[in-house]
Amino acid sequence: VSGKTEIGYLYLRDEIRDAVFYTKRIQEFEANPSIEGLIIKVESPGGLPGSSQAIFRELCRFKTKKPVVAFVENCCASGAYYAVCGANKIITNPSAIVGSIGAVLRAPNIKAFLESWKITHTVVQAGEYKSALDPFKEVRPSDIEFLQKMADDTYEQFIADVAQQRGLDKEAHKTWANGKIFTGNQAKQLKLVDDFGT
Repeated sequence: VSGKTEIGYLYLRDEIRDAVFYTKRIQEFEANPSIEGLIIKVESPGGLPGSSQAIFRELCRFKTKKPVVAFVENCCASGAYYAVCGANKIITNPSAIVGSIGAVLRAPNIKAFLESWKITHTVVQAGEYKSALDPFKEVRPSDIEFLQKMADDTYEQFIADVAQQRGLDKEAHKTWANGKIFTGNQAKQLKLVDDFGT
């Protein structure tokens, strides 16, 4: 008697800016009765939180029916780790880069540069915080407070999902979710990955 097992393969690479391609492929693998599992190769520094979370949720749903293994050769950081932390197993090289669990909002400011060239900028807005990320105006303390709350909320969602999927103590998140990157070896000690392999 001979048999054949077909496995789905998905390459999660570069910056994650849109989840549509990945979620559609995952759904196709799920609907295909000949596909008995999924391997995801990851080479990504992360990306947008919404897209990363969408892939994560799709994988969590998929793995209730078929197993998922993620493999990291070089880099699986930030949103990329969020996306695949729901896999049944995460395999990595000992020297790969893993982690960077955190959230960041950038607010570049070029107001002084514009003023040095005598360029003025006028903002007309409705809604107190509509221009909180406007790079042409001074950032107010109230803007920082508002943006910090957004970052904190995103961070809380991130660590809650990682803790649940990886069986980690959420209260100890400062040891594994403080924004640091880890080698695959360090990540294994922290239980962020399961094993080494190729």
